[in-house]
Order: sequence, then structure tokens, then C-alpha cells
Amino acid sequence: SRGRMRKKLELCGYLPDNEQVFEAILEYGARELDGRNVRGLFLRGDCGIGKTLGCKILSQAFKFPFLTAKTLQQIFMKAKDEDEFWSIVDGRDFHGHPHTIVIDDLGTEDHPVMKFGTQHFLMADVLERRYSQGYLKDEVRTIVTSNLDDGALLGRYGRRISDRLNEMCNFVSADGRS
Repeated sequence: SRGRMRKKLELCGYLPDNEQVFEAILEYGARELDGRNVRGLFLRGDCGIGKTLGCKILSQAFKFPFLTAKTLQQIFMKAKDEDEFWSIVDGRDFHGHPHTIVIDDLGTEDHPVMKFGTQHFLMADVLERRYSQGYLKDEVRTIVTSNLDDGALLGRYGRRISDRLNEMCNFVSADGRS
């Protein structure tokens, strides 16, 4: 399945310019093809090293919804009620199975978000919900990209979310030039 996934990536023009990121995307996709993924993926590193492009290709190959943290924030702000927003975060496929979602650029959203005079730590809430309502019960996977290192992640979202992410995701830190 690694060979099949490598062909998919190369057909989409995704080349191993950054070996760390390419290998993480390749391995995740190969495990998905084999039905062996039990955890999500957290790709972090410098800007411009291929995290977003790789995750967009994964999302298209496997029909995972792809949402930036900023887009989730905009959806939340426009939603008439919270149920409308959470139905996107909790989304299910045609057969009612929970699906993997990709959250791109975690840490770029406003923190906190103000809606109707109430502060919301939106991405912390999203990640907590993915953990408690999905990961624990249905092995729902979440794929995340971010430029935040351990300290920034902990400072922005707190120990609870940081611990949840460590349980939910395989972390891959990559460096390289843009």
C-alpha cells in the first residue's frame, strides 16, 4: 500500500521535497488504505514545507473534509446556532460513520473568539469534542497542521488539550526551508 500511496502523491505533484513531511503523509495514507489508522496525525513545522499541500491531497484522496482553523472560526461566527456548527465538526458519512477531518493551520484563529458577548476558545472546544465524542467512542481521527511547537501549543490551548492531542495524534515535527 505504500507503493499505491506514493503513486497517488506523485500523480498529484506532491514530491518528497521535504522528506519528513512526505514520509508522514505517505505513511498515514498507506495505513489508511490498509485500514490500520487508529490515531490522527499532527504535522507541525516551519511555513512552506508542504504540510498543507500534503494534507489537502490526503483529504481529497480519502474524502476527508479539509477546513482551516480560520474557516472553522468563520463558520462558527455565521452559524445561527451551535448545533449547526457542531454538525460540521461531528460530521458523519452517508452510512452514519464518523469521519476524519483535517484542521489546517491550528493557531492562526483568533483566540478567544467573541460571539454575542461570550468568549469562546473555539479550537480548544473543537479538539476536546473530537476527543470526547469521537476519538474515545468511535476512533475518529483528526489530522492537524500547525506552526506551533510544544511550548506554544501548551501556552495557547493548555495542558488538557495538549494531552488530548498527544493521545489522539501521531506527532511529526518537520523543519526545512520554504
